Amino acid sequence: MADGKLHLNPILFNKYIKNLEKRIGNKIEQADAEFEAGMTDMERIAKQKAPADEGYLRASIKAVKEKPLTYILRANTRYAAYVEFGTGKYAKSYVQGLEEYWKKLASKYYKNGKGKTDRQPFFYPTVMETLPTIYRRIKEVLK
Repeated sequence: MADGKLHLNPILFNKYIKNLEKRIGNKIEQADAEFEAGMTDMERIAKQKAPADEGYLRASIKAVKEKPLTYILRANTRYAAYVEFGTGKYAKSYVQGLEEYWKKLASKYYKNGKGKTDRQPFFYPTVMETLPTIYRRIKEVLK
């Protein structure tokens, strides 16, 4: 059974990072610093977009560095995915408009289609909003 935690897996970045590592050579530290700054922005924006309620969801959102040029954005509560995608008919209508990676992620949390929780997207919109800026910042380092 899925626990509801959301993790932005490095898989979204892997193709870009592999190509990037070949190109940057001695600029890896500078590129990583830009990536880290971008992920810090991503964390801040996700926290702003997440519903507050008691604050546990917002407090659980973290950008974590695994190694140079490898970061994970996490929303580490049992219910994060249900807040993001909604449940039942709400999830169905929202998820079908997402990119394939996100559809697969959301499908891990599907139970029986009877849920009644409306979606409150904070994770996906933040990632889609901030990734282009992160990529642009890294490209600037490579000039």
